[in-house]
Amino acid sequence: MKYEITNKLIFVGLFTTTLLTTGCTLNHEPNTCEQLKRQEIYYKTNPNIEAAMTTGSQKEALKEKLNQMKCD
Repeated sequence: MKYEITNKLIFVGLFTTTLLTTGCTLNHEPNTCEQLKRQEIYYKTNPNIEAAMTTGSQKEALKEKLNQMKCD
């Protein structure tokens, strides 16, 4: 019985950690000019699959954010 409670606590802890980590990852939006500029450079210079799959509309949205925030 003691092991069942321990296993349940471990499961709940791991599940909670996973939810918190996923939520932070999904909700993160760059909000400073420096972060947006880094993201733009990443899209332009990184040859990996993730950067290559960035669509034109995503790149345009990034440019629009840069313009709205008046980043040089």
